[in-house]
Amino acid sequence: FLTMDQSQLEQTADDMQQDCATVSNSLSLLRTAAGQLQNIITLRFNEAVTADDLASVERFFKLFPLLNMHDYGLEKFSAFLCSKLKVTALKNLQNAQKTTTSDKRANVIYADTLTLLFEEIARVVEIHQPLVETYYGFGKLHKVVSLLQQECDRQSRLVLTEFGKQRLLERRVALIHELERSTAQPATTATGIVDPREVDQLLGEITIMHSRYHLYLRFIKRRVTNDLEVGVTDMAARTEHQDKLEKMIQDSELCRRMQELLSIYLQLERFYMFQSVNKAVAMDSVEAGSNVSSMVDDIFFIVRKCIRRAASTGNLDGVCAVINNACAALETEVCPALKQQLRLGYPSGYLDLTQAYNVMIQGRLQPSDSEQARNTFLVYLNNADVSCEYVTTLCRGLCQEIPVNSQQERAKLDSCLAGLGTVTASMGAIVDYGLQQLRVSAIKPRVAPWVDTFLSL
Repeated sequence: FLTMDQSQLEQTADDMQQDCATVSNSLSLLRTAAGQLQNIITLRFNEAVTADDLASVERFFKLFPLLNMHDYGLEKFSAFLCSKLKVTALKNLQNAQKTTTSDKRANVIYADTLTLLFEEIARVVEIHQPLVETYYGFGKLHKVVSLLQQECDRQSRLVLTEFGKQRLLERRVALIHELERSTAQPATTATGIVDPREVDQLLGEITIMHSRYHLYLRFIKRRVTNDLEVGVTDMAARTEHQDKLEKMIQDSELCRRMQELLSIYLQLERFYMFQSVNKAVAMDSVEAGSNVSSMVDDIFFIVRKCIRRAASTGNLDGVCAVINNACAALETEVCPALKQQLRLGYPSGYLDLTQAYNVMIQGRLQPSDSEQARNTFLVYLNNADVSCEYVTTLCRGLCQEIPVNSQQERAKLDSCLAGLGTVTASMGAIVDYGLQQLRVSAIKPRVAPWVDTFLSL
């Protein structure tokens, strides 16, 4: 009866010269019976929800579409699922708050809590999607997902707020900004304010959060898209539903908060990278028999670590930002350190003005001083040359390692990696400068007498 057009029933009775009053009375009785049945099913469903009787909830949920209450049934059932999700999420958050610092997962406990929230939603969708599709038809899953996403927004807000509070995110970022604005304090004093080791742990936790977030989004999009492809045959209508899904995700509070967290992550990552690179330069040392110093391997280990960590978040914009930071660190911190050492020149076998001045001040010139200066010059020249190779290798590796989903993303990544090519050119110029110094100081003084002798013959 509910699936039939009631106006057509009345028209049919009139065409067949039947008593319209009788038909109207019959239709009225049927409408009344349908309303009473709807009230009974709704009441029974609410009682099952109150009693937390999942079997009865599902049984009455299956009856709603028979009474032409598809949207109402989906809303009521989704509300029930959200209530169960809320209880589980709050319990997980309370467990996270009780975690002690000695726990082996203490450094990533809030990432684990957010992961549990996403996994619970994925489990709910996976279990109940067949139920929705069987009794309500294909193309209805997006309504359930949109309501679950609202609860996800509320619960993720609690997790991320507690995370920011316990990890002192705002205070750390404010201190970093204050340090960057200050011209009186050198950058090396930052370790006394914000420990890079603690920042490293914090960055790892944020990375896990973003990685799980993007996995969750891909799962939701894939499930809803597959459901729409089966349930909605009209391409225009299907595209409209997919656009609504994308808008729902982009407008969600979860998306907004994760974007804010990404912004904090990039600031912390930049601080960690620059501090670590500066420390590697300051603690530079040369092992016996080595042609390069320790700073080269240390610096490129740090740079590679930061970029790969950003890549694990699944956000290409974040990856590009970290690559740009790496280019800036190499250009502004590493290149000047290399060139500064090469500017001292390669000591020749003769006394230049600087060496003569040292003799006057110190009384004598240590024989080992010139040899040590020569070795240092050659080591830093090798540092620059090896750094060029490392940058080229890094660029080639990142081009293969970082996943892209479209030609547009590929173009964006290539544009960022082009910055590493600029770094290679800068380091190549430093190598050329060092070789020029070497030619002037070491080769020409030895070759010039031979040339003069040859010309005098």
